[in-house]
Amino acid sequence: MKSSLLLTATLALASTLFLACGDKDDDSGGSADDTGHSHDSGSSTDGGSDGGGDTSAGATVFASTCADCHGSDGTNGTAPDLSERVPTKTDEEIRTLVEDGQNYMPAQDLSSTEIDDVIAYLRATFPG
Repeated sequence: MKSSLLLTATLALASTLFLACGDKDDDSGGSADDTGHSHDSGSSTDGGSDGGGDTSAGATVFASTCADCHGSDGTNGTAPDLSERVPTKTDEEIRTLVEDGQNYMPAQDLSSTEIDDVIAYLRATFPG
């Protein structure tokens, strides 16, 4: 009985952790982006971080906070491929997604400076 209960609890925890990172193949395909904001496909994105973040510090934050789900290079994890997503987002949309989370991505507990740094790293890594 104990082993059955332990197995059930372990499977539930594993499922929750897996779902927290999202589905790599999940693509809304509609006119609303991952933050729920509507835009047309011709909308422009910011060329760099408005906050003037530090790309090196952003790489460190990415490795410790994002890589578990998005993969070490942002393209090979269980969560969406950032090389496809980042170029279509504005800095503010990325900030909102990191702060508030959406779908299977939980909100991240990062300071404003850390988010600026991650955005600078993402822009340098995935310029589009």
